[in-house]
Amino acid sequence: MPRCGLTVSILLVLAGLVVLSACDRPPRQDRLLYDFEMDSDLDRLHWKCRVLYALSPRHATHGRHSLRMDLYPSTYPGLSPRLTLHDWSGFESLCFDIFNPGPETLHITVRIDDREDTPPYADRYNRRFALRPGMNAVRIPIAGLTTSGTGRRLDPAGISRFLFFMVNPAKKRTLFVDYLRLCRKRS
Repeated sequence: MPRCGLTVSILLVLAGLVVLSACDRPPRQDRLLYDFEMDSDLDRLHWKCRVLYALSPRHATHGRHSLRMDLYPSTYPGLSPRLTLHDWSGFESLCFDIFNPGPETLHITVRIDDREDTPPYADRYNRRFALRPGMNAVRIPIAGLTTSGTGRRLDPAGISRFLFFMVNPAKKRTLFVDYLRLCRKRS
């Protein structure tokens, strides 16, 4: 019988060590999508007319550079990065920093799709954000990704497209974007 008691004691000690080691683990890391530190980051963007991108040392919030975006008058100028991570499940939110150097509030629309084809407005996430002068931290909860028309929850395991844009700016606008990432839940 003493042998059985010793085995149970050893198992209890081992279980305690496992629990303690789990408490000492650092929280799971955020997933960096873009931080605009290298020219190769520019190659991963969808380029189109009336939008000019450049790396800039100004208004960086992560690393040494941000992305300067010059948006010229057109229908929907903005940023459309190529996604390499399509499974956003396990993350709490999509986060990025955006600096508005102008004196007035500007608006961007964020669009997120969970279908490979080009879904109509009613079957994709669309939300307008106000960008006040200066730095703006945008945080979009993954659990709140619902379509604009039907209210269907997007499938976070199958995100196919993310972009943001201005709608018909009357004149050239400049924005600085940095630290585009998927954020884990904070403990």
